[in-house]
Amino acid sequence: MPDKSEMRAYATQIAALGRIAAPDDIGGIAAFLCSEEARWINGQRIEATGGVGL
Repeated sequence: MPDKSEMRAYATQIAALGRIAAPDDIGGIAAFLCSEEARWINGQRIEATGGVGL
C-alpha cells in the first residue's frame, strides 16, 4: 500500500482540476441541497470528483 503522500500525488494527478477537494468545495453543495431553495430537487446524482471521470 502506498503511503499517503503517494496517494495524494496520484489523486492530484488524475483530477482534471489538478487538486484534491477541500471541505469548502463540497460544503456549499450540501448546504444548498439542505435549503428550501432545493425543495424540488430529488433523486439526483451530483458528481463531486474534481473531474476524475473526464
